[in-house]
Amino acid sequence: MRTPLLLFTVAISTSPLLSQTTEGFETGYTAGATTFNGPTGETFLLTSDLRITNFDTYGAGGSDWFIDTGILEGNDNMPASQLVLQDVLKTFTLESVKMWTSGTDGSSYAVGFVTLTGTGPGGNVSHIFTVAPTGNSGLDWVELSMTGTLLQGAALQTLTITYGSTLNYVSLDDLTYTIGSLVGIEETSALQRVSLFPFIATDLVNVDLGAISGRVQARILDELGRLIDTHRSVGGSTTTIPVVRLAKGAYLLELTTEAGDRKVLRFTKD
Repeated sequence: MRTPLLLFTVAISTSPLLSQTTEGFETGYTAGATTFNGPTGETFLLTSDLRITNFDTYGAGGSDWFIDTGILEGNDNMPASQLVLQDVLKTFTLESVKMWTSGTDGSSYAVGFVTLTGTGPGGNVSHIFTVAPTGNSGLDWVELSMTGTLLQGAALQTLTITYGSTLNYVSLDDLTYTIGSLVGIEETSALQRVSLFPFIATDLVNVDLGAISGRVQARILDELGRLIDTHRSVGGSTTTIPVVRLAKGAYLLELTTEAGDRKVLRFTKD
């Protein structure tokens, strides 16, 4: 699948990466959260049944907090769980992640295969990992390194986690990554202040256009860049866009001002 950034008619090379970050989810989050924060204010969305959860001393190395893919009843990983970088003008490069797997609801460990697929300006890259925990504690997690795989050094905007067969439950912790920026895409200062919420929507999304004046065209696109719906709004306040009729999945909201300035935001229809 080609990246939706092909919508832009500018270069999509990436800038040098910033310093490396390891996210252990230990501070600033509540149980059940579906987003986490990057080092300089970026927002990562957790889709499908991914949730930040809390379980005493069970995370990697005995931490209390981690991402859980089986926290919802009836987990089947359909659609496959994803980490999605909200800002389409940035990318992330995954260095490593710690993982624990189970064949049940998380009560006992299991060995199985997990595929990590990254999507970015260069297209898709993936690798199948064998995950083999050695027990049922925070000391038994497996570190998956991207070194030597196609994911090594790849600039990504989404990371899809696919599992099945012997596995019904996957947990993630100590996500180590770096953030980069796409070169050649500029936003006006007013557009930088535009935001969308909620990131995971069921009936509607709200778009804060308070920093913009004049008319704004909004287009909803799927991940392949195909037009799904259009809306017209006026800046100066928050506008509401109905999404209840959309199929479940990831979408782009492309905003264009009267001056021709453009910003693209991501959201997920649940």
